[in-house]
Amino acid sequence: MNKLFDYEKFKAQIKEFSSSYNEEKPFPFAVFDGLFDETVLDQVNEEINNCTFEKDVRAIEGVEVKTMKPCLQSVAQCLKSSMAVSF
Repeated sequence: MNKLFDYEKFKAQIKEFSSSYNEEKPFPFAVFDGLFDETVLDQVNEEINNCTFEKDVRAIEGVEVKTMKPCLQSVAQCLKSSMAVSF
C-alpha cells in the first residue's frame, strides 16, 4: 500500500460488515483490518514509545496545543476525515 489509509478497502469492508454490524454482541461493532500502511503504524508506535507524556497546562488555559508527533498526527487526521467519520 502506497498511501496512509486505504479508502477503497475501507469502503469494501463497510459493505461486507453492513448486514452483520447491528447483530454483533454485546454491542454493534466492526473490526477493520489492514487499512493503514504498516510502515506508518510502525512509525506511530515508535513515536509513542519515545514520548514522555505530561500534563500540558496550556490546554487548560484555552490555548490549542498540538503536541502529537508527525506520523501520529497523520493517522489522527485520517481517522477524523469526513470519509472515515461518515460511514
